[in-house]
Amino acid sequence: AGDCVRVPFGKNEAIGCVWDGELAIELPKGKAIKFIIENLRPNMLSTPARKTIDWMANYTLSPRGLFLRMCVKNAYIDEVSTRMDYSSLRFTVQTPQGIRQTPQRIAALSVLAAQENWSREEILETGKITAATMLALIKTEILVPYEVNTPMLSLHEPKRAPQLIDEQIEAARAIINACDAGKFSPILLDGVTGSGKTEVYCEAVEHVLRHGKQVLILLPEIALTHAMQARFVQKFGVDVKLWHSNLGIKQKRTTWQHIADGKPAVVVGARSALFLPFQSLKLIVVDEEHESSYKQEEGLSHNARDMAIVRAKFEACPIVLASATPSLETFNNAQTGKYAWLKLTARATGAQMPSIELLDMKQFKLPKGEFIAPPLLDAITKNLGAGHQSLLYLNRRGYSPLSICRGCGHKLECPSCTAWLVEHKRTGKLCCHHCGFETPPPNTCPSCLIPSDFVACGPGVERIYEEIKNKLPQAKCVLMSSDSDNASEILQKIAKNEYDIIIGTQIMAKGHDFPNLNLVGVVDGDLGLSTLDLRAAERTFQVLQQVVGRSGRHNLGGQAIVQTYVPEHAMMQALTAQKRDEFYERELEHRQRGNWPPFGRLALLMISTPKQNNPLTFAQELLKCAPIMNNVEIMGPAEPSLSILRDRKRIMFTLHGNKSTDLSAYIRNWLKLAPKFLHFVRVRVDIDPLRFE
Repeated sequence: AGDCVRVPFGKNEAIGCVWDGELAIELPKGKAIKFIIENLRPNMLSTPARKTIDWMANYTLSPRGLFLRMCVKNAYIDEVSTRMDYSSLRFTVQTPQGIRQTPQRIAALSVLAAQENWSREEILETGKITAATMLALIKTEILVPYEVNTPMLSLHEPKRAPQLIDEQIEAARAIINACDAGKFSPILLDGVTGSGKTEVYCEAVEHVLRHGKQVLILLPEIALTHAMQARFVQKFGVDVKLWHSNLGIKQKRTTWQHIADGKPAVVVGARSALFLPFQSLKLIVVDEEHESSYKQEEGLSHNARDMAIVRAKFEACPIVLASATPSLETFNNAQTGKYAWLKLTARATGAQMPSIELLDMKQFKLPKGEFIAPPLLDAITKNLGAGHQSLLYLNRRGYSPLSICRGCGHKLECPSCTAWLVEHKRTGKLCCHHCGFETPPPNTCPSCLIPSDFVACGPGVERIYEEIKNKLPQAKCVLMSSDSDNASEILQKIAKNEYDIIIGTQIMAKGHDFPNLNLVGVVDGDLGLSTLDLRAAERTFQVLQQVVGRSGRHNLGGQAIVQTYVPEHAMMQALTAQKRDEFYERELEHRQRGNWPPFGRLALLMISTPKQNNPLTFAQELLKCAPIMNNVEIMGPAEPSLSILRDRKRIMFTLHGNKSTDLSAYIRNWLKLAPKFLHFVRVRVDIDPLRFE
């Protein structure tokens, strides 16, 4: 079980993984069990990894083969397989008689003669030996495998020994004790912004590494992984492994092999790092655990935070959920004792929490095309004069979210989605942020055919950048969003105080520590409140609390100014009074009354068809065969706000059940009773959805 094998598959061959148990079947007459062709990688997937895949597949109603593919797709398991069980190779020097000497082998032998013992990675990184040549040398026993006893990691002393305060020391000790206990232990590390949560779990990471085991740290943004890598390398002096979608295949394969071989490692990565083939995983950390970016909406719909908890359970190891603004689900689990709750109530530097001021935008009549109120601009100017940094936050990419023809009022829409095209002035394009469609601005209005005279409606971060550059031309400004190609470089320069004013989206709200930043201005504090989403107030509070928390982390007297049209809103009042727990309690009371998560369960069924068809017809057929169950409420069919996405019309059902209701089992039974739809009809299931658009 767990071996990766090559097997006959019809007239072809296929690669798969041996699962659990023995299959007792009666073969048809004249048929025989086929033999495995080759064992490519013994024990590629551990028992906990296979159990996690089984659980995820069952819970999300997805084929487990698709989850398995995420675990193995970066491995050397193709026709030029490098015999993945051979991680350490010895050069025999002796060239057997009768072996054909090709130019590639002759060149390889000259390289290998430099030393006796090699790792697979070292051989491939020479750049002169391909996987195919290495495989040929293994088959001819010019390279032979040998066992290596992996020593404990030798960690150097930290370059700067952290001065942990009492709260940090106590929390670190609790996590280390959980690691030593060797059993499943979910822990909420709940600390105010700047309280040194990273330093706390770093102590546990170091403890695990010293014992030669593996650690996984999940981060919500790719841009954060490089900063975390640099931090760990400085602290521990070890090669921190990165894992995210922007890495090259060579780097991914090297990391994959290192992990599959069970070598000591700390992996810092995005949600896909959860599927690496860990062999000795002893600690999982989910940083900024409240972030919605851990939820994968497309393809294999799942929440990486929740699946990380499942994996920790099967690995029998602790999992640390770190956040200054936990999700209500995690907060409730800590309150009820389901999770251990470690609290950090003070900033590690001794700095005070920033003061928060609300600007009632109803009192200001700003000139057309301007979005920064005079008090905020005055504060930025004063801060600039004092030599400190300011951050302007707006969670809206591009220049403007909507362009309207002055002549006829036509709004530029995406041809494939029910969404407006967002103007990106820097690239000179109109973009759909849902399907990726791009086009240059039209020369004439598509509706009235008059030469284009479009007005930009509303601001994006590019427009705020333009406004601040016009108002404060002497300031060194930088724009930071997910559109920035050199995000890691920009973050390093901000930390080195090379910019005066940062204009950024949500990418700037999490995990950053800029010593000279002591003013945060929120351009539109109400942006997240404009939806009817169940979690609208919770999410808005979390992102505002996080972005405000970037200010004054190093005894600079932090200040935050939030522009809002609803300063009386309970969420805004809780933010300024810094009464997070009271706000959470009110939200939980509201959720409990309606039996909404975390007290109830939700699931989503999305039916889609090509635009020329009507998904409502198929949704109504599906509704007719829905099983009757007292504690399951089916809402719909209804159109989502994105009724057309990527040229497909969509209709949805929302299922609501009690906490104890197994919605996965209910939907599985429902779909079994459903009629067989035409091939162009797609039904997507999302258990525990975060978005309903």
